[in-house]
Formats: sequence, C-alpha cells, structure tokens
Amino acid sequence: MSNYVLGFIIREFDSREEAEMNVEKMKNCPKLITAGITGFTSYALYRTTRQNSWWLDYPSLFPESRSKSYIIETSIYPDAPMEITPSDSPPCGAICRDCPFINSHGCTGCIATSQG
Repeated sequence: MSNYVLGFIIREFDSREEAEMNVEKMKNCPKLITAGITGFTSYALYRTTRQNSWWLDYPSLFPESRSKSYIIETSIYPDAPMEITPSDSPPCGAICRDCPFINSHGCTGCIATSQG
C-alpha cells in the first residue's frame, strides 16, 4: 500500500472570477496535481501522505465553504511516464475499429497511440 492518497476537491463560488482566483491561489501548491474551472466551480486534484490526508477534508476544515472532498485511498501510477508510440491497438486492449464513437464523434483512434 502506498503512503500517499489523492484528494479531489470541488468548490462552488458566486462567480467565475472567484473560482479563477481560487485556482490561481493554489497553482503553486506542491501537493497540486491539476486544477480547473467550469462555470462557477473549481476542481482540484491533490496528492499528499496518508498522515496528512486530513488536509484534503476541505468541508470539515471549512464548513462554511460550498465544497465536497473525495479521498482516493488506493491509486495506481504507471512505472514510468508513458510515451505515445505507433501501434495498431491501444494499451487497454480495446478494438477501436468496432467502436461506435469513430463515426458518431469523428474519433480517429486511441489517444494513447499515434492513431489519435
């Protein structure tokens, strides 16, 4: 078991500007993996030690906030960064030529291979 957990924090704001300010404020946090905004809502994914996972429980720490936290206790990481390499099939084993999204969404193939 890894000594790390992930935390997904969703926060609602009164305006897009407030959501942007929140993401901007946290962008240099060493625990931050990624963050984004949709409408008046910010989304952020953090990684921290199990010992410090209390830090991810935003609704308990700040009950007045309009927020939700999801703690991901078990996560899987690739052994090394994956490179996109030419391939006739995706690493997940799907058979892209049979996928209905090719026609309905104009998909050109798996994004993990040079096809997409």
